[in-house]
Amino acid sequence: MRPSIGANSPISIKPVLVDCADSSSTSLLLTFDQSRYLFNCPENTSRAFVQSRIPQKNLNNIFLSTPRVSHSAGTYGMLMGLADGNKQSARLIGPAGLRYMLACGRLFTRRQGMSVHINEFEPTGTLEEVFKDQLIRVYALGNHPRDQSQNDSQVISNRKRSPDSSTDADVSNKRAKLEPANSQPPGVVQSVPDSHATLPEIIDDMFRATGTARAFGKKNTTPAYSYQKLQAPDKSLNADPVSYLVIGPRLRGKFLPDKAKRLGVKPGPDFAKLVNGESIQVNGETVVTSDMCVEGGSAGSAFFISSIASLDQLGRTTLPNPACLSKVSDGANLVAVYHLVHEDAVLDERYIQWISTFGSDVTHFLSTPSHTPNLFTFEASALLQLKLNLIAPRSFPTPHYSLAPILPCSSPNLNLLSRYETFTFNSTRLTSDNNAQVDYTLFSCSSRSHLASKLGMKPGLLEELKSIESNDDCPVVPTEEARLANEIIVTTLGTGSAAPSKYRNGIYFRFIPPSILAAVCQYGIYLYLSEKSIIEPLGLSIGRVQWFNSEHLLQSSDKRLPTMRKVKDLISSGFEIETIPVTHWGKCFAVCIEHKIERWKIVFSGDTKPCQALIDAGQHADLLIHEASLGPEETELAETKGHSTIDQAIQVALQMNAKNCVLNHFSGRYPKIPPSINTSNDQQMNIVISFDFMSCKIGAIHDLQKFIPALEQMVEGLDIEETTDAGPSDPPPSSGKKSKCKKKEAGHTGAKDSGKLNRT
Repeated sequence: MRPSIGANSPISIKPVLVDCADSSSTSLLLTFDQSRYLFNCPENTSRAFVQSRIPQKNLNNIFLSTPRVSHSAGTYGMLMGLADGNKQSARLIGPAGLRYMLACGRLFTRRQGMSVHINEFEPTGTLEEVFKDQLIRVYALGNHPRDQSQNDSQVISNRKRSPDSSTDADVSNKRAKLEPANSQPPGVVQSVPDSHATLPEIIDDMFRATGTARAFGKKNTTPAYSYQKLQAPDKSLNADPVSYLVIGPRLRGKFLPDKAKRLGVKPGPDFAKLVNGESIQVNGETVVTSDMCVEGGSAGSAFFISSIASLDQLGRTTLPNPACLSKVSDGANLVAVYHLVHEDAVLDERYIQWISTFGSDVTHFLSTPSHTPNLFTFEASALLQLKLNLIAPRSFPTPHYSLAPILPCSSPNLNLLSRYETFTFNSTRLTSDNNAQVDYTLFSCSSRSHLASKLGMKPGLLEELKSIESNDDCPVVPTEEARLANEIIVTTLGTGSAAPSKYRNGIYFRFIPPSILAAVCQYGIYLYLSEKSIIEPLGLSIGRVQWFNSEHLLQSSDKRLPTMRKVKDLISSGFEIETIPVTHWGKCFAVCIEHKIERWKIVFSGDTKPCQALIDAGQHADLLIHEASLGPEETELAETKGHSTIDQAIQVALQMNAKNCVLNHFSGRYPKIPPSINTSNDQQMNIVISFDFMSCKIGAIHDLQKFIPALEQMVEGLDIEETTDAGPSDPPPSSGKKSKCKKKEAGHTGAKDSGKLNRT
């Protein structure tokens, strides 16, 4: 007997993300009063929750169609966010490879106070029950292996899984051990007592329900801190996503107690059984069924999520017909089908024919990159970018969008999935929240004055901007060396901190040519990427990526020289690089890039407290990019978390005698420009606050600084988000000593923000 709830209980399905430039796949949220269920968790899911003001309360279960990055990249951040919200437990449900995927993030995903349970199943070509609780049942449908006949007519499997099937305890007979990597960098754990930990043990160590004697700081004693490489799964993982059939609870009608009494039923437990849809016996003879004394109600509803990634998968998938789905659904009415499929599949005659088998009472939703309009997911950030463009168009480009899909929707039965529409599960109503959608006519407005008025900007602001532009100081003719430095373009791609933000955490797409990529990183990053490549190809094949272990650049010559030879072979001379260990918890480095021939120097701080080693290395820098996580009044918090306040970052720049300073890595608490940036003591140095996608030449920072008063007015109405940028278990910061290496490289900082240097 399926569970039941009141007929008037609200049940809804809301798209959190749809296929567009901001998202790699679609994410759906099923909501009851008591619980929430998330289907797929791609990159930016947590930020989409913030943007749409969706509370994470009662979100306990996350279903993934595949452990591949496209559907799962946001899982690490989502789990840590749930833990920071004091949730005690969460569950991941998905096909084989789920544990391995989560364990790949062990070096950067850790929380105390919340346990994570895994329901991992082997997908097959039949519908199999993979989850059930007090509200829903979920069946998964995979595809047939490539060598199996596709004439199977029976889609329903007689084998059913309990809700606890294939959980952590099931893998005791197939231990996924850790094996040493080919080359372990010096300076990290050399012998790991827990190096033969199973994947469940690693995950339990990543998410500890309670504190243990093995504290986070003791990195060499816990499985989650192991630098040993994960052993590949016993067999190749099926990369194709699975489809899900979700069956909701029965909807109880109105119980008629007087009628029940007339039938001989006594008040008490028997009343409760009838309310829950059960039948009882009266006096050991008469059978009283629920429908005899309950008015209204229904068998509930179900919906199907169809996930087809390619024509090849379509050919190996037995799509369930409506009769099959009805039989599995135990009488529940199928009300919706979500088609999260490849654009080629939805145009295929086989798929079109399958859609036509459903009746008119089933609502179909389609989401593909080609059929869905490329709209903004983060409207607040897009509007901020538009306002910034109005003030300084050369430094702040407007974001791209498309109201028209690449391909038209060929089937009249398909509705394009929209984030602004919520489907009410138990009444099959589609409600729209058009007020949440940004006005796209603003982005095509040709009149600057009209746009300023529509954006609610201060009257006369455009005239002030013209006055600022015309009132230029008599520029000093730069030397040849200064001219070369001034032509370098700096683009701040992401300027936020660890927590998702409404206005910061940029997304930037750039075409990478098929030339060799030089990857300079710590061993942990290489370990993560190499382990993830087991799940799916990441383009890290031999010959395309040249790895440089940044740990070797800080060690003795026997480890350092081979890496340095590779650097010398790949990169021309003329650069001097200093990687400076800075004061932050964990290993974190600043980088100082200096060109000895062209005579310019750029310093990037990474995450750090004010650090004397960084000040010494960056003397007379043309540009310092420094983190400014917290406000001037939060010095103690910055000290605890190993970050800098805005005032401290400016003081570092002054002590460094830097010519220009760009502040970034801001907490979500501070979308506004702080007053301290306008002090008169900083006239010998240009200081600007960075925003996502801000792009300007070093020589233009002086001009951008003049617009700070206008920027202050522009951000006056922004919402301030109360977020926490570092977890409660952050250990105290550690300090390091300066190390120098005279070759070109890119230093890994551990920061969440990033920058790009271009030469024009």
